[in-house]
Amino acid sequence: MKLLRPCLAAVLAVACVPALAQHMSGNNMPGHDMSSHAGHHASPVKAANGPAPEGVSVKDCWIRALPGSLPSAAYFQVVNDSDRQVTLVGLQSPAHARTMLHASSMQDGMSRMEHVASVPVPAHEALEFRPGGYHGMLEQASRTLEPGSRLPLILVFDGNRTLATDCEVRGPDGAPRH
Repeated sequence: MKLLRPCLAAVLAVACVPALAQHMSGNNMPGHDMSSHAGHHASPVKAANGPAPEGVSVKDCWIRALPGSLPSAAYFQVVNDSDRQVTLVGLQSPAHARTMLHASSMQDGMSRMEHVASVPVPAHEALEFRPGGYHGMLEQASRTLEPGSRLPLILVFDGNRTLATDCEVRGPDGAPRH
């Protein structure tokens, strides 16, 4: 019985870690490899405060809040109605010490989440940040995010240009509160 307890604990840990990672990412895919996430730090965009890129807007922003100290994820659509490509280089959140841009993908049947330094948004196109794709990773919350509340988010583009948006905070299931 003494040997069985450590073995059972190890089996449960191995079985639960992928489920937790999948839950954190918002993917409905089996397994989720977060190894490429380790060691990445927030983008150095905290001092960004320039004017918004002309012709660029943000729609449908929402944040998936997870319990405890688990990271949150931000999802939104960037619409570029200008004649020039813009590049998203980071995020700022008044409620998070660390923010990053991530991309989820499938590789060898495993969902992977990788840090990306920037995301181009071509002229006259829209790019959706959604579960299972690009998303903003929000870590080290300074306060509890309550589903149904609102939180501002600042998108930082190349050239120190910023665009503020207001995001709905949702629970772990991502369902909007009405």
